[in-house]
Amino acid sequence: MRCIHTLWLMGIAALATGCSNRPTTPIAPDKNQSEVIHMLMAAWNDGKVDHLEPYGAESVTFHYQGQSSQTNLAELKGLIAHWRQAFPDFQMRVLDMVTEGNLTAVRLHYEGTHEGVWFGNEPTGKRMQVDQMMFFRFEKGKLIEIW
Repeated sequence: MRCIHTLWLMGIAALATGCSNRPTTPIAPDKNQSEVIHMLMAAWNDGKVDHLEPYGAESVTFHYQGQSSQTNLAELKGLIAHWRQAFPDFQMRVLDMVTEGNLTAVRLHYEGTHEGVWFGNEPTGKRMQVDQMMFFRFEKGKLIEIW
């Protein structure tokens, strides 16, 4: 019985490694994924909000806690500037990303130290860390919705 079990495991291992159709060259990430990564890292991590220009539509719909609101690129830039002023060491990392059609799901981690006024709250000097899921919908290469 042990011999059959070993042969079965060897067969599964051979199928998993030797018979797969893995590409020999890396596959480029989906364009939406690249845009989201570039936008998040350049705008949020470095404060380079001008990097949002190629990705933002005239109006972006935000869905947050059961509510929806429209914003434009200038307001989005202001929001990022506000966060970066309140958390000067703010950093965001993409942990996972999946794209299907024009929708990209991102699991990310961000952190920073509360050193400036944040939505009326005085600085605490405390470090915050957040894991979050976000969804981005694109249309004709422009970001039009965020959840």
